[in-house]
Amino acid sequence: MNAVEISCVKYEGKRSKIFISYGRPFFPSNMLIYIPFWCCGISQSANGGVHIKARVRKAFKAIKGVDAILLQNSNHPDASFFYFTGISEGLFEFASVIMRPPSNIELVTYELEKEAAVGGDYKLTVHKSRDGLPLVIKKLKGFKRIAINAAELKLASFRRLEKALPKVKWVDISQKLNELRLVKGEDEIELMRKACRLTSRVAEEIPAMAREGMSEKELAADITRELLIKGASKLAFDTIVCFGANAAVPHHFPDDSKLKEGQFIICDFGGAVGRYCADITRSFVFGNASDKQKKIYTTVQKAQQAALDAIHAGANGRDVHKKVEAVLARNGFAGKMPHSTGHALGIDVHDCAARLHGEIDQPLKNGMVFTVEPGVYIKGFGGVRIEDDIVVRRKGFEFLTDANRDLIEIVR
Repeated sequence: MNAVEISCVKYEGKRSKIFISYGRPFFPSNMLIYIPFWCCGISQSANGGVHIKARVRKAFKAIKGVDAILLQNSNHPDASFFYFTGISEGLFEFASVIMRPPSNIELVTYELEKEAAVGGDYKLTVHKSRDGLPLVIKKLKGFKRIAINAAELKLASFRRLEKALPKVKWVDISQKLNELRLVKGEDEIELMRKACRLTSRVAEEIPAMAREGMSEKELAADITRELLIKGASKLAFDTIVCFGANAAVPHHFPDDSKLKEGQFIICDFGGAVGRYCADITRSFVFGNASDKQKKIYTTVQKAQQAALDAIHAGANGRDVHKKVEAVLARNGFAGKMPHSTGHALGIDVHDCAARLHGEIDQPLKNGMVFTVEPGVYIKGFGGVRIEDDIVVRRKGFEFLTDANRDLIEIVR
């Protein structure tokens, strides 16, 4: 029997009823009791209670005039595949989802993923060949207009579909899917809260992990280990650790560089829970910070606060980014941040192709989740980035990450 997660309140309610039925004295207080889920009336499912049918109905309400929606995975699965199935484990390479109005959904997958797929609120079709596209094509025959996520569908797969179904009108709904997924439901936000809490706790432990002479790879390994120990189901992305001058490279890969007194440390990392990602960055100084290091850190901190103050439903992401650029410019760091102020967060760490950038029109809506991560980078010297995850709310925002944002000097 597969393990499933239920709330403590729900479990205690079910457990109490059983104790009352049999009489509490029948069970000694120190006895370990196994209560099967069928006794508690709790059903198991691959999607953990996610409202799959509601998501499919919502999609067809937004996407008119199509007979079906096809999501076809490659060796890099489409996040929308997991959004509509609610499946929290497995790779599902080359698997497909076929949705028909108003709320019908079928999952077609290789037998390798059968156990991870069983129990979901969809029709499940399992095939023995790794290439399931011929079976999918058979199921699509007779449809006239089929919607696809062209941003994720591989060209080779699309060519096969076109050749096999020459009369079909293919409709790209990639932008619509991004719009649907960009506003998170409270069930999604709760998974991200869990991921962000455990990620924040790891961030708070980094000063104790850091030691002179250790390599970036060693610190990255320590962070990764703690994420998994604290409950992450997987990493949201490969952990980034930068020492000294390497901290001027925003997405530097950890190498064998050794930590020295007086260097900046940047750590960018996150765990995922139920596939939903956290993404935090904290910067430190190993030893006593110089005046220059303090100025850089204080400036980034002010820039992040300016961004946060500008966030609320109805605001625009480009204006948030401009607030950050203004703070950096006033403090002598114009042009020292080569990236956006933030990006959407969800099943993908860079979710739904949405960013907070001065050249992108991104209206902010209640329930959207973004990172807020200004930074300053100086070649040959180092840099600072402070990143937190927030939910856009009607009158402001809600922090998901909650680790200390002040400058920490790691003095031994």
